[in-house]
Amino acid sequence: SRQLWRLSIASPLGSPKSGAPIAKQIEDASTRFRHPEGVPRRQEARPFKRWQGERRLDTFLIDTSYTSLSLIRPTKSSPAADKMPEYTLYFHSGSASMIPHWILIELALTHGIDYETEYVSFTAKDQKSEKYLALNPKGVVPTLILHGDNGAKEIITESATTALLLAARHPEAHLAPSDPRSFQYAKYLETVIYLANTVSPSMRDWFYADKDSGSSDPTSIETIKAMARKRIGAAWDLLEKQLEGQPYLVENIVDGIPQPTAADYMFVILARWSRYFEEHALKWKNLKALVLRMTEREGWQVLRENERLYNRDDPTWPDVP
Repeated sequence: SRQLWRLSIASPLGSPKSGAPIAKQIEDASTRFRHPEGVPRRQEARPFKRWQGERRLDTFLIDTSYTSLSLIRPTKSSPAADKMPEYTLYFHSGSASMIPHWILIELALTHGIDYETEYVSFTAKDQKSEKYLALNPKGVVPTLILHGDNGAKEIITESATTALLLAARHPEAHLAPSDPRSFQYAKYLETVIYLANTVSPSMRDWFYADKDSGSSDPTSIETIKAMARKRIGAAWDLLEKQLEGQPYLVENIVDGIPQPTAADYMFVILARWSRYFEEHALKWKNLKALVLRMTEREGWQVLRENERLYNRDDPTWPDVP
Protein backbone atom coordinates (compact mmCIF):
# COMPACT_ATOMS: atom_id res chain seq x y z
CA SER A 1 0.00 0.00 0.00
CA ARG A 2 1.07 3.59 -0.58
CA GLN A 3 1.25 6.21 2.14
CA LEU A 4 2.35 9.82 1.96
CA TRP A 5 3.93 11.70 4.86
CA ARG A 6 4.75 15.39 5.00
CA LEU A 7 8.09 16.58 6.33
CA SER A 8 8.96 20.28 6.71
CA ILE A 9 12.55 21.43 6.93
CA ALA A 10 13.80 24.96 7.56
CA SER A 11 17.48 25.73 7.05
CA PRO A 12 19.77 28.64 6.05
CA LEU A 13 20.33 29.27 2.37
CA GLY A 14 23.75 28.40 1.04
CA SER A 15 24.15 24.76 2.04
CA PRO A 16 26.94 22.80 0.31
CA LYS A 17 26.40 22.12 -3.38
CA SER A 18 25.54 18.47 -2.68
CA GLY A 19 22.53 19.53 -0.61
CA ALA A 20 23.84 17.26 2.16
CA PRO A 21 22.26 19.05 5.15
CA ILE A 22 18.76 18.63 3.70
CA ALA A 23 19.44 15.01 2.78
CA LYS A 24 20.85 14.36 6.26
CA GLN A 25 17.77 15.81 7.98
CA ILE A 26 15.53 13.64 5.82
CA GLU A 27 17.72 10.61 6.51
CA ASP A 28 17.47 11.22 10.26
CA ALA A 29 13.72 11.68 10.03
CA SER A 30 13.37 8.54 7.93
CA THR A 31 14.30 6.35 10.88
CA ARG A 32 10.83 7.08 12.28
CA PHE A 33 9.15 5.42 9.31
CA ARG A 34 8.83 1.67 9.09
CA HIS A 35 7.35 -0.83 6.67
CA PRO A 36 3.97 -2.24 7.85
CA GLU A 37 5.79 -5.49 8.63
CA GLY A 38 8.33 -3.59 10.70
CA VAL A 39 11.16 -3.71 8.16
CA PRO A 40 13.13 -0.42 8.07
CA ARG A 41 12.80 1.39 4.77
CA ARG A 42 15.68 2.62 2.64
CA GLN A 43 15.76 6.39 2.21
CA GLU A 44 16.68 8.22 -0.97
CA ALA A 45 17.03 11.99 -1.28
CA ARG A 46 17.85 14.21 -4.24
CA PRO A 47 18.84 17.89 -4.15
CA PHE A 48 16.36 20.37 -5.59
CA LYS A 49 16.69 23.85 -7.04
CA ARG A 50 16.86 26.45 -4.27
CA TRP A 51 15.19 29.85 -4.61
CA GLN A 52 16.76 33.14 -3.54
CA GLY A 53 16.24 34.38 0.00
CA GLU A 54 17.75 34.40 3.47
CA ARG A 55 15.89 31.32 4.63
CA ARG A 56 13.71 28.73 3.04
CA LEU A 57 11.01 26.38 4.20
CA ASP A 58 10.79 23.29 2.03
CA THR A 59 7.94 20.87 2.63
CA PHE A 60 8.47 17.43 1.12
CA LEU A 61 6.13 14.57 0.45
CA ILE A 62 7.64 11.30 1.58
CA ASP A 63 6.62 8.21 -0.37
CA THR A 64 6.64 5.18 1.92
CA SER A 65 5.64 2.71 -0.77
CA TYR A 66 6.70 -0.91 -0.41
CA THR A 67 10.28 -1.16 0.90
CA SER A 68 11.66 2.29 0.16
CA LEU A 69 11.25 5.71 1.67
CA SER A 70 11.70 8.30 -1.03
CA LEU A 71 11.57 12.08 -1.30
CA ILE A 72 9.19 12.66 -4.19
CA ARG A 73 8.77 16.43 -4.45
CA PRO A 74 8.88 19.73 -2.57
CA THR A 75 5.45 21.23 -2.00
CA LYS A 76 6.69 24.68 -1.02
CA SER A 77 9.50 26.87 -2.31
CA SER A 78 9.34 30.29 -0.73
CA PRO A 79 11.90 33.02 -0.01
CA ALA A 80 10.24 33.67 3.35
CA ALA A 81 8.47 31.01 5.37
CA ASP A 82 6.03 33.50 6.93
CA LYS A 83 5.12 35.25 3.67
CA MET A 84 2.00 34.44 1.68
CA PRO A 85 3.08 33.28 -1.79
CA GLU A 86 1.77 34.97 -4.90
CA TYR A 87 0.38 31.70 -6.24
CA THR A 88 -0.62 28.24 -5.06
CA LEU A 89 -0.75 25.50 -7.70
CA TYR A 90 -2.60 22.23 -7.16
CA PHE A 91 -0.95 19.67 -9.43
CA HIS A 92 -0.53 15.99 -10.21
CA SER A 93 2.76 14.70 -11.56
CA GLY A 94 2.84 14.19 -15.32
CA SER A 95 -0.60 15.70 -15.94
CA ALA A 96 -1.78 18.88 -17.69
CA SER A 97 -0.80 20.82 -14.56
CA MET A 98 2.80 20.44 -15.76
CA ILE A 99 2.14 23.44 -18.02
CA PRO A 100 1.54 26.09 -15.32
CA HIS A 101 4.00 24.29 -13.02
CA TRP A 102 6.81 24.71 -15.57
CA ILE A 103 5.92 28.34 -16.23
CA LEU A 104 5.86 29.10 -12.50
CA ILE A 105 9.30 27.53 -12.14
CA GLU A 106 10.63 29.65 -15.00
CA LEU A 107 9.15 32.79 -13.43
CA ALA A 108 10.73 31.91 -10.08
CA LEU A 109 14.12 31.25 -11.65
CA THR A 110 14.23 34.37 -13.82
CA HIS A 111 12.11 36.92 -11.97
CA GLY A 112 11.89 35.68 -8.38
CA ILE A 113 8.13 35.21 -8.18
CA ASP A 114 6.99 33.31 -5.10
CA TYR A 115 4.67 30.31 -5.32
CA GLU A 116 3.83 27.08 -3.56
CA THR A 117 2.45 23.77 -4.78
CA GLU A 118 0.02 21.25 -3.35
CA TYR A 119 0.13 17.68 -4.64
CA VAL A 120 -3.20 16.11 -5.66
CA SER A 121 -3.04 12.33 -5.42
CA PHE A 122 -5.21 10.61 -8.01
CA THR A 123 -4.62 7.29 -6.25
CA ALA A 124 -6.15 8.72 -3.08
CA LYS A 125 -8.80 10.48 -5.21
CA ASP A 126 -7.89 13.84 -3.72
CA GLN A 127 -9.39 15.54 -6.77
CA LYS A 128 -12.83 14.22 -5.77
CA SER A 129 -12.56 15.20 -2.11
CA GLU A 130 -14.97 17.75 -0.65
CA LYS A 131 -12.08 20.09 0.15
CA TYR A 132 -10.71 20.04 -3.39
CA LEU A 133 -14.11 20.27 -5.09
CA ALA A 134 -14.73 23.44 -3.08
CA LEU A 135 -11.76 24.92 -4.97
CA ASN A 136 -12.37 23.29 -8.33
CA PRO A 137 -15.84 21.76 -8.86
CA LYS A 138 -14.55 20.11 -12.06
CA GLY A 139 -12.46 17.74 -9.95
CA VAL A 140 -9.39 18.01 -12.19
CA VAL A 141 -5.96 19.65 -12.18
CA PRO A 142 -4.61 22.24 -12.42
CA THR A 143 -6.10 24.66 -9.94
CA LEU A 144 -4.22 27.93 -9.58
CA ILE A 145 -4.92 30.25 -6.64
CA LEU A 146 -3.96 33.91 -6.95
CA HIS A 147 -3.30 35.37 -3.50
CA GLY A 148 -4.07 39.05 -2.99
CA ASP A 149 -3.93 41.53 -0.14
CA ASN A 150 -5.66 40.87 3.18
CA GLY A 151 -6.17 37.19 2.42
CA ALA A 152 -8.13 37.74 -0.81
CA LYS A 153 -7.78 35.05 -3.43
CA GLU A 154 -9.03 34.18 -6.89
CA ILE A 155 -9.18 30.69 -8.37
CA ILE A 156 -8.38 29.81 -11.98
CA THR A 157 -8.59 26.37 -13.64
CA GLU A 158 -7.71 24.85 -17.04
CA SER A 159 -4.07 24.55 -18.09
CA ALA A 160 -4.37 26.85 -21.12
CA THR A 161 -6.08 29.55 -19.07
CA THR A 162 -3.43 29.41 -16.35
CA ALA A 163 -0.68 29.65 -18.98
CA LEU A 164 -2.30 32.67 -20.66
CA LEU A 165 -2.89 34.33 -17.30
CA LEU A 166 0.68 33.88 -16.05
CA ALA A 167 2.02 35.27 -19.33
CA ALA A 168 -0.28 38.31 -19.07
CA ARG A 169 0.48 38.96 -15.38
CA HIS A 170 4.25 38.85 -15.92
CA PRO A 171 5.04 40.77 -19.12
CA GLU A 172 8.63 41.12 -17.93
CA ALA A 173 9.06 37.39 -18.69
CA HIS A 174 8.08 37.89 -22.36
CA LEU A 175 5.93 34.76 -22.45
CA ALA A 176 3.69 36.41 -25.06
CA PRO A 177 4.21 38.98 -27.84
CA SER A 178 4.14 42.41 -26.26
CA ASP A 179 1.51 44.10 -28.47
CA PRO A 180 -1.98 42.53 -28.07
CA ARG A 181 -3.04 44.30 -31.30
CA SER A 182 -0.35 42.63 -33.39
CA PHE A 183 -0.57 39.71 -35.79
CA GLN A 184 2.00 37.89 -33.65
CA TYR A 185 -0.22 38.15 -30.57
CA ALA A 186 -3.21 36.86 -32.53
CA LYS A 187 -1.08 33.94 -33.77
CA TYR A 188 -0.03 33.26 -30.18
CA LEU A 189 -3.66 33.04 -29.03
CA GLU A 190 -4.55 30.95 -32.06
CA THR A 191 -1.78 28.45 -31.26
CA VAL A 192 -2.66 28.11 -27.57
CA ILE A 193 -6.35 27.64 -28.42
CA TYR A 194 -5.50 25.09 -31.13
CA LEU A 195 -3.38 23.07 -28.70
CA ALA A 196 -6.15 23.23 -26.08
CA ASN A 197 -9.13 22.60 -28.38
CA THR A 198 -7.71 20.17 -30.95
CA VAL A 199 -4.53 18.44 -29.79
CA SER A 200 -5.33 17.93 -26.12
CA PRO A 201 -8.86 16.48 -26.70
CA SER A 202 -7.46 14.14 -29.36
CA MET A 203 -4.96 12.81 -26.85
CA ARG A 204 -7.72 12.30 -24.32
CA ASP A 205 -9.67 10.33 -26.94
CA TRP A 206 -6.66 8.02 -27.31
CA PHE A 207 -5.89 7.59 -23.60
CA TYR A 208 -9.52 7.18 -22.50
CA ALA A 209 -11.14 5.62 -25.57
CA ASP A 210 -12.63 2.80 -23.51
CA LYS A 211 -13.84 4.98 -20.64
CA ASP A 212 -15.29 7.86 -22.66
CA SER A 213 -16.89 5.68 -25.35
CA GLY A 214 -18.72 3.57 -22.80
CA SER A 215 -17.97 0.57 -25.00
CA SER A 216 -16.12 -2.64 -24.21
CA ASP A 217 -15.91 -3.61 -27.88
CA PRO A 218 -12.21 -3.72 -28.85
CA THR A 219 -13.01 -2.78 -32.46
CA SER A 220 -14.91 0.35 -31.43
CA ILE A 221 -12.18 1.36 -29.02
CA GLU A 222 -9.46 0.89 -31.62
CA THR A 223 -11.48 2.92 -34.14
CA ILE A 224 -11.62 5.84 -31.69
CA LYS A 225 -7.88 5.55 -31.06
CA ALA A 226 -7.11 5.44 -34.76
CA MET A 227 -9.16 8.59 -35.38
CA ALA A 228 -7.37 10.31 -32.49
CA ARG A 229 -3.95 9.37 -33.89
CA LYS A 230 -4.96 10.71 -37.29
CA ARG A 231 -5.93 14.08 -35.79
CA ILE A 232 -2.71 14.23 -33.78
CA GLY A 233 -0.62 13.45 -36.85
CA ALA A 234 -2.41 16.21 -38.78
CA ALA A 235 -1.73 18.62 -35.92
CA TRP A 236 1.97 17.78 -35.96
CA ASP A 237 2.02 18.41 -39.72
CA LEU A 238 0.48 21.84 -39.22
CA LEU A 239 2.79 22.83 -36.37
CA GLU A 240 5.82 21.52 -38.29
CA LYS A 241 5.04 23.99 -41.07
CA GLN A 242 4.40 26.76 -38.55
CA LEU A 243 7.96 26.30 -37.27
CA GLU A 244 9.61 26.66 -40.67
CA GLY A 245 12.28 29.34 -40.48
CA GLN A 246 11.80 30.13 -36.80
CA PRO A 247 12.91 28.53 -33.51
CA TYR A 248 9.57 28.84 -31.69
CA LEU A 249 5.92 28.44 -32.60
CA VAL A 250 5.24 32.17 -32.59
CA GLU A 251 7.50 35.08 -33.52
CA ASN A 252 8.40 36.78 -30.24
CA ILE A 253 11.55 38.89 -30.60
CA VAL A 254 12.97 40.60 -27.49
CA ASP A 255 16.04 42.79 -27.95
CA GLY A 256 16.77 40.99 -31.22
CA ILE A 257 16.58 37.52 -29.65
CA PRO A 258 13.69 35.05 -30.27
CA GLN A 259 11.93 34.03 -27.04
CA PRO A 260 9.51 31.16 -26.35
CA THR A 261 5.90 31.90 -25.49
CA ALA A 262 3.45 30.04 -23.28
CA ALA A 263 2.42 28.15 -26.44
CA ASP A 264 5.85 26.48 -26.61
CA TYR A 265 5.66 25.29 -23.00
CA MET A 266 2.20 23.91 -23.65
CA PHE A 267 3.31 22.13 -26.82
CA VAL A 268 6.24 20.37 -25.13
CA ILE A 269 3.98 18.82 -22.49
CA LEU A 270 1.61 17.56 -25.20
CA ALA A 271 4.58 16.28 -27.20
CA ARG A 272 5.73 14.33 -24.16
CA TRP A 273 2.35 12.62 -23.94
CA SER A 274 2.67 11.57 -27.57
CA ARG A 275 5.57 9.26 -26.70
CA TYR A 276 3.01 6.45 -26.52
CA PHE A 277 1.91 6.93 -30.13
CA GLU A 278 3.39 5.82 -33.40
CA GLU A 279 2.88 9.47 -34.38
CA HIS A 280 5.06 10.81 -31.56
CA ALA A 281 6.11 14.41 -32.08
CA LEU A 282 9.84 13.70 -32.20
CA LYS A 283 9.40 12.11 -35.63
CA TRP A 284 8.89 15.62 -37.05
CA LYS A 285 12.19 17.47 -37.57
CA ASN A 286 11.12 20.97 -36.51
CA LEU A 287 9.01 19.70 -33.62
CA LYS A 288 11.91 17.64 -32.31
CA ALA A 289 14.22 20.66 -32.56
CA LEU A 290 11.72 22.73 -30.55
CA VAL A 291 11.38 20.03 -27.88
CA LEU A 292 15.16 19.71 -27.53
CA ARG A 293 15.55 23.50 -27.39
CA MET A 294 12.91 23.86 -24.66
CA THR A 295 14.09 20.90 -22.57
CA GLU A 296 17.59 22.37 -22.39
CA ARG A 297 16.16 25.09 -20.16
CA GLU A 298 16.98 24.95 -16.47
CA GLY A 299 13.27 25.15 -15.66
CA TRP A 300 12.64 21.82 -17.39
CA GLN A 301 15.29 20.12 -15.26
CA VAL A 302 13.75 21.57 -12.11
CA LEU A 303 10.30 20.45 -13.26
CA ARG A 304 11.58 16.90 -13.83
CA GLU A 305 12.99 16.86 -10.31
CA ASN A 306 9.98 18.43 -8.64
CA GLU A 307 7.53 16.09 -10.36
CA ARG A 308 9.94 13.14 -10.13
CA LEU A 309 9.60 12.40 -13.83
CA TYR A 310 12.89 10.48 -13.77
CA ASN A 311 11.09 7.80 -11.76
CA ARG A 312 8.28 7.27 -14.29
CA ASP A 313 8.09 5.29 -17.53
CA ASP A 314 10.01 7.90 -19.55
CA PRO A 315 13.06 8.70 -17.41
CA THR A 316 15.16 9.98 -20.32
CA TRP A 317 12.54 11.72 -22.52
CA PRO A 318 13.16 13.38 -24.93
CA ASP A 319 16.42 11.43 -25.45
CA VAL A 320 14.86 9.01 -27.94
CA PRO A 321 15.27 8.75 -31.75
